[in-house]
Amino acid sequence: MLFLIMIGSLLVMSTVDSTSFENKLRLYDSFAEIHQIYNGPLRFQQATWDNIKHESIILRSASENSNITLSFERRIVRINTNNTGKTILVRKYSEQKSPTPCEMIKEEPEYSIVREVETGFYFRVQTDLIEYSYEPQTNQIYEVSFYPILSNHSLIVTYVINSLRWHARYTLQTFANGQTQFQILADIINSSPLSYNFNQTHLMSGDINLAFGNGKSSSLIISSSSSKNSIDYSGVHLFSFINNSIAIEPYSIITLPILIPNIRIKVLFTYTLILTIPLPTLNSPVSIISGKHKFQRLYQLSNSSSFLPTGHVLLYDSSSNVLTGEWHLPTLAESEKYEFELGQDPDIMLIYNRTLSVNQTTNSSLMKTNVLIQNYKQRKVNIRFKSICQLSMACLFYDNKLRPLGSRLRSDLIIEAKSEIAFTYTAMDKFDTDTYFEFKTYEEFRTARLKLNYDSTLKLWYSLPEGLPTSGDNQLVRRQTTRQQRARVRYMKFYAFYCTLLKKTFLRKKIQSKGFRLWNETLNVPALRDDSLYGIYQSMGHVTSEFLSKGRRYDPTISFEELFKAGRTVWFMIAFQMQLNIPLALTDSIFGYNMLYPYTDDLVDSNDISRESKKDFAKVFHERLLYGESTYDPKVHFDGKQSNANELDLPISLQPHADRIVKIFDMVKFIENDWVRGGEYEGVYMSLATIHESQMKSTLQHARIEDNYAPTMEQVEQVSAEKGGASLIAAGFLIEGRLTRAKMSYLEYLGFGLQLLDDLQDVKEDMKNNHRTIFTQTLADGKTLDAPTARLIRYCYCASAYEKFSDDLRTVSDRKSGVTLAHYVRVSMMMFSVVLVLEAASRLKEHYSREFYRELSSLSPIAFRDLRKARVEETMWRIVRNQWF
Repeated sequence: MLFLIMIGSLLVMSTVDSTSFENKLRLYDSFAEIHQIYNGPLRFQQATWDNIKHESIILRSASENSNITLSFERRIVRINTNNTGKTILVRKYSEQKSPTPCEMIKEEPEYSIVREVETGFYFRVQTDLIEYSYEPQTNQIYEVSFYPILSNHSLIVTYVINSLRWHARYTLQTFANGQTQFQILADIINSSPLSYNFNQTHLMSGDINLAFGNGKSSSLIISSSSSKNSIDYSGVHLFSFINNSIAIEPYSIITLPILIPNIRIKVLFTYTLILTIPLPTLNSPVSIISGKHKFQRLYQLSNSSSFLPTGHVLLYDSSSNVLTGEWHLPTLAESEKYEFELGQDPDIMLIYNRTLSVNQTTNSSLMKTNVLIQNYKQRKVNIRFKSICQLSMACLFYDNKLRPLGSRLRSDLIIEAKSEIAFTYTAMDKFDTDTYFEFKTYEEFRTARLKLNYDSTLKLWYSLPEGLPTSGDNQLVRRQTTRQQRARVRYMKFYAFYCTLLKKTFLRKKIQSKGFRLWNETLNVPALRDDSLYGIYQSMGHVTSEFLSKGRRYDPTISFEELFKAGRTVWFMIAFQMQLNIPLALTDSIFGYNMLYPYTDDLVDSNDISRESKKDFAKVFHERLLYGESTYDPKVHFDGKQSNANELDLPISLQPHADRIVKIFDMVKFIENDWVRGGEYEGVYMSLATIHESQMKSTLQHARIEDNYAPTMEQVEQVSAEKGGASLIAAGFLIEGRLTRAKMSYLEYLGFGLQLLDDLQDVKEDMKNNHRTIFTQTLADGKTLDAPTARLIRYCYCASAYEKFSDDLRTVSDRKSGVTLAHYVRVSMMMFSVVLVLEAASRLKEHYSREFYRELSSLSPIAFRDLRKARVEETMWRIVRNQWF
């Protein structure tokens, strides 16, 4: 087969570079590029050829200073390796002492035809009686040649192989005197049976997308599969140059130390104290809170020398010569700084007590905190102490001389060996968190809501550190061993069997009790009285069944999938009712709000509706939500029967879709049954208009190939935060009618988290539809999902998820633990969300690094191979709906 390749090469003026060109190797993290002098046709045996990316074989000038373009014709020929025409030695019978020289005429697997050199006679001989004076070739040989060859130029051939690669790893040693040593190691890996020798080796690093063909078929052999290959050389760095000969043995790993100066490591111990308003202060003007915590080890890396590729770091305490931790270092640019925390240190302790005084008249608080930091180590240590207020509070910090420090406190200290340091600081908070979020106009509502949304979502999102959380970040974080995960699966199966067998017997209550304990243990949530949980469980089942029945009564054509999609938010609204100590019931407004989702999605996402029609619908629906019908009468109660679509006054573009729009408007009528327009509950309709506005803005997330439009990550983050928060604040308004700023902040926070969960679950579908979320945008940028997934899990474990409100005490409490029902529901909801995040991630293994996926799986209550098949939401839906136990 003949290939014609045009190769642009730069030549040195008109003279020939007389310097001899030596074999070079450029190593990347998944392949290697070989440079070798070209003296004529190259021959590759099958084993070597299988590891070569055939499209990468090119010829160019050996000179590095050229300005002439050369064109070469490349030929690749597969040579059948047989011994026809070659001289061999044959024994005519096995006992013959001296073999007879013969010429191979026709070679066959069992018998071959040969001609005796001396007599010229032909005869057949068994293959096992043939001897060779050379090593016979049994595999195919591939010959690569280029034409024409210029005699006055030195040429080299380059090609890419996938059997050689390298990766960096690091060791960090800390010594008793506080000094550190950071070492870089380069592992050169040969996964083939071939040996290599190189005079020069370049270690390269960077993001290169280079695909190798499937299987071991050559392009000269007919294959049923073909692959597109693309190379992106942007962002590639030369990490290190080795100007020595290297011999690489088959199936081997060579580890080389790399010396790079000016990489400084600083070890600190850090802790962030979050100030909260305790519930007892609602009834008492003064309260005292105390606590004791261990500091986290923090490593600060300052890279002022060169680019550092990603790799694992092993940390050692050289004073006791033990391994103390492991971390995955991301890619670091020159002069970039990086910090990571790695576990608690029992030798550095924080002891504090805080006196909180509340002024009911001015609705403000004064928090005075006394801090004692103790160092039990035999050496001095660097300390970083920080203090911030919970999200719903607006604090100002002051030192012990009442000098202002801003909205957060940070102190960098040095504590000598076996000593301690004490200091005091004060924080003042004017908390208007219990004031209602109410405005006269929609524009005022919208402006204030967008600011609150950013403060409660993206501001927190951007501040989260990299990596997965640890138990030091939140006590609810729990790592699981493989044995623990397997044991939990066995227990779940055991429980399911006995539940099915015994749930209708006198052991029913015991079965129920064990079920609730299994829930609490699996999610790692605090315990609550079984009778409280069973009441919740029964009520959720009744509300779920009632929602499905009411949906089918209104619209017999609706599918179960659409009802399931609508019902996901029903459970959240039930949970919010529990937190507010409101009787659990399916109100008309809850039903109407949740049914809006399938009906509006059916219209907005439909491909058979023009862009003009959707624009008209956006305007009509926004006015319908915000202002209602012109004929609105608060005394009229909607009976739940579908309205007549012919009675709608719609623009011409929407009239063909009246049968869809009438259902949407009917859902608004359901909401109007519960919340009268024009009074103190106008926030209900302002929040609904906010949802619709956010949904229309989400069209910015669609990348369009036809006009080369793609959103930026900043746009995607903003739309996701606004859309997610809007859906839950509307749900909150529909339950309570009015919301405080604290609850608004909590719902904005929670809504963004649930939106990201939904986006992670839909990654594959969104990639097909060019819909950009934080996750699909990350993939479009050529990155793994490691960072956004870790950040989402950290987000779920933030303090906001476990916020306490002034009316929590109205709910049932467990006498032993003191846990209120409201707090239990909030914690359960977030821990269940974490499980759903892990379930979604378990199905996206190909989009994570191997190390991160393994670490992520340790957070799961059961093994990923079981979780990815569990279909957790649907299973829970069936259990609750059918009252399984």
